[in-house]
Amino acid sequence: MQTYAAELDKCEDTFIQAFKEHPVLAHLDRLDNATLEELLLQRRLVSLHFTPLYERAICALDSEEAKEVFRWLIREEYPRHGPNHREDFVADLQEIGLSKERILTAKPIGTTQAVIDGMYNLTAYRNEGNQYYGKGYDIHTIAALRLGSEVLPSVEYHALLGELGRRYGDKEYKHIRSHAYHDAKRTKIGESGTSHSDRLSTILAGMVDNDERLYVAVRAMYAVDCIKKGFYDQFKPQERG
Repeated sequence: MQTYAAELDKCEDTFIQAFKEHPVLAHLDRLDNATLEELLLQRRLVSLHFTPLYERAICALDSEEAKEVFRWLIREEYPRHGPNHREDFVADLQEIGLSKERILTAKPIGTTQAVIDGMYNLTAYRNEGNQYYGKGYDIHTIAALRLGSEVLPSVEYHALLGELGRRYGDKEYKHIRSHAYHDAKRTKIGESGTSHSDRLSTILAGMVDNDERLYVAVRAMYAVDCIKKGFYDQFKPQERG
């Protein structure tokens, strides 16, 4: 009999594969330099909201175990010594020739602000409806942030890392390289692992123990998948005119 963790893992893998096959993400080599640079500038603006999203979730979650993992993930973004991940992303973009002024004055275009707002709306605290009682909010938020802020970013950064190496040379790309590898899904949901996303795997599996809770988790994953694909949709040729 299929366990809830196995069913959740199967659903998540379906979302991951569909995301990998997005026509823009799967064919970054078809973008001209100007479009790829704009994509990277906009992606940085999305990444700036990683910490606020996690900090807000920490205040709302009931699970102390999940809170501690989220605190650890935030600490990983800000090493005690050396540049933090926000600084590293600026350095990555400078490595491909973008000026500091262009990077730091970029503003959200098109769908980017909707993507940012979508993640905030998706993980906002709710305590109404049966699906949000008990562990419902925790399941919803852990599933959403695990997929949307860990697993799928690893997919994005792996693709971007390969294209940047092909186009601009094999440079450090510290932020992009770090998230490509450290956030990756390496184990099935329910199995322990060492990557950022895997640290949340056993917690989520332990909470999803009936049909209703499975539905809450899968619905959150589906919503994240739509939000993340929306970011790349704006870089389709027909969307850019």
